Amino acid sequence: PEDVDLAGLAATKIGVAVMKGLSKSSGKSASKADDETEIVIDANKHPESAQHLDEAIQSGKSNEGVIDRAGAANRRKENLKGTKTQKGKDRDEAPPAVVNTGESARVKHIGSYDNRGSGGSIGRQIRYDF
Repeated sequence: PEDVDLAGLAATKIGVAVMKGLSKSSGKSASKADDETEIVIDANKHPESAQHLDEAIQSGKSNEGVIDRAGAANRRKENLKGTKTQKGKDRDEAPPAVVNTGESARVKHIGSYDNRGSGGSIGRQIRYDF
């Protein structure tokens, strides 16, 4: 997996929630501007997801982590443990499970359509970067 410093903050007031990152290879910091990664959750398309990410960051959840698809399923299982399901809702994780921050994510029930849409958007944004 590639290291990423997520040094942004959510900004739902301007219509997006943003996590910015700089990819690192082989333990050395990348210095080129094109190595910087920005993951955006559009609050106009996914308002509940953007708000949840904003709340998580504002509450002190880490915004530094590693994009780690291989470990996402295990992190998701641990994060969701103890949070009951609700009909018509998904248990949203902020930061998303694909980002390994070394700590548990904040979990909140949000609309399924919103959660799955934002998850798809994140997947498309990091598809080729990591």
